[in-house]
Amino acid sequence: MFFCNWKYNINKENDIAQMILLGDPQMEGDWRIKREGLKGEYNIAFNDRFFKHIVDNIAYYLQPSLVFVLGDLFSSQYINDDEFLVRTNRYRNIFSPLLYKQSKSELKIINVTGNHDIGYANEASLHRINRFEQAFGKVNDKFYVSGHLFGVVNSINLDRSQDERLYNQTWDHLRALKEEAESTQSPLIILTHIPLYKDIDTIDRSLPLYQQQPFLCRERDHTRKDRNGNIIEQTMISKESSDYILEHLKPLFIFNGHDHEGCIFKHQNNITTEYTIRSMMGGYAGYSALFELKKLSKSSSPSTKEEFEYSFQWCPFIETRFINISFGVTGGWLVLFILFNLVLSFVVPFINKHKQDKKKKIQ
Repeated sequence: MFFCNWKYNINKENDIAQMILLGDPQMEGDWRIKREGLKGEYNIAFNDRFFKHIVDNIAYYLQPSLVFVLGDLFSSQYINDDEFLVRTNRYRNIFSPLLYKQSKSELKIINVTGNHDIGYANEASLHRINRFEQAFGKVNDKFYVSGHLFGVVNSINLDRSQDERLYNQTWDHLRALKEEAESTQSPLIILTHIPLYKDIDTIDRSLPLYQQQPFLCRERDHTRKDRNGNIIEQTMISKESSDYILEHLKPLFIFNGHDHEGCIFKHQNNITTEYTIRSMMGGYAGYSALFELKKLSKSSSPSTKEEFEYSFQWCPFIETRFINISFGVTGGWLVLFILFNLVLSFVVPFINKHKQDKKKKIQ
C-alpha cells in the first residue's frame, strides 16, 4: 500500500470520502486441513497472514473512511455453525487493524454476502442468512456517504429462489432504494456480489491475456437451474433483473466481486459504470481498489444539485506463489550454507587429520 495513494488530500479538503474495495477472500478452514493435513494448516495460516498484511497496510498507509468486502468471505456455504464461528473469529482478527477510532466516527466495514456465504438461490436459507447477518451485518441495507445513497443488495436472491420470502425481501429492498433515490435526488451506488448481465461475446479471447487490455470483462454469462427453475449456479444476474436495476434505479456505480479476475464495464444506459473487483486472494495478487468521492460545490438552494468528482484505481500486491518461491529459495540457500559450514567444521579437519596421520606413518 506504500505505492498506492489517494488522489485527493483529505487533510486539505473536508468534503471527501475515501473507500477501500476488497473482493472474495474466500477464507478456508477445517475441510482443507482434513484434506491436506499439515500442508492445509500451513496454507491457512499463511493465507491469514497474507490477508492481515494487506489489511495492516490499508490501515497504516491509507486510513479509509469505509471498507467494502464484496462477498464470499468464506470458501463454503456448507460449513456448520461451529466452523462458521471459528472462521468469523479469524476474519475479525484479520480486519481488527481497521477497527480504530477516527476523529469523527468509527470506521465501518460493510460486508456483502456471496454464494459461498449463504449458497446460490436454490440453497440459500433463512438460517444461513441469519448467522451471516449476526456476524457481518444485513444482507440488504442502505446508508448515506457524502450525499450518496449506498445500497447493499443480496444479489443471491434476485433471480428465481427456492425461498420466496428471501426473493421478495430483495426485490422489496430494490424498489425501496429506487423510491428513496428518486425522492432525495441522491446519486445511487449499489453493492452486490454477483455482477450484472453483460453481452461480452465480441471480445477476442484467442489472444493471451497479457496482450488484451487489462480488466476487460471476459467471463461469459452462465446459469444453471434445478428442475424447479431455481438458480444452482450463475456468473451474472439475469438480463431481466439487470435491466430493471439499470433502467429503473439508474445507479451511478455498481461494485461487486464473484468474477475473481476483475473487470470494468460501462453499461449502455450511459449512466452506470460497473467495477468488478479482482479477488484479494494470493493467487490473484492480493488486489484491492481505492474509490473516492469529492464534493466540488455546495448547493446554494434545495433545487440546485451538488456536483461531485470520482476517482477509482487498482492496487495490486503480489501473488503468493512468488512469496513461497522466495521462501523455498531462501530455505535452500540456508540448507546449503549450513551444509557448507558443517563441511568446513567437521569434514575438512577430519580429512586434514587423516592426511597428517598418513604422512606420519610414511615418515
